[in-house]
Amino acid sequence: MFLDIQGNLSGLIEVPAEDEEEKEPSPLTLTDIASVLSDSGLSEEQTAVIEKTYEDTFGEDLPSAEHLVDPKLVEANAKRKEKIRTGRTGGKSETSAGRNPFHPSR
Repeated sequence: MFLDIQGNLSGLIEVPAEDEEEKEPSPLTLTDIASVLSDSGLSEEQTAVIEKTYEDTFGEDLPSAEHLVDPKLVEANAKRKEKIRTGRTGGKSETSAGRNPFHPSR
């Protein structure tokens, strides 16, 4: 679920075209956060807890998506989803191949 949240947050990051000037990142409002959490499959109760924590943590000084996203996790999750979608795991599960799927180095 965390990886899905990272991916959905990543989708909020505006990437300027090559000929455009880079813009100041937009802050993530509570509405943005609620939408990301809902799109990530969190329950209303989980969303409410995270929204409260977000509000308590950041108050009026809202971060942008760039400050909350780990690009390596987003890339790893995209690769994981592609493997699942295509069914390409090499005939072995990740744990049977001697790799821990929960290890942060993945």
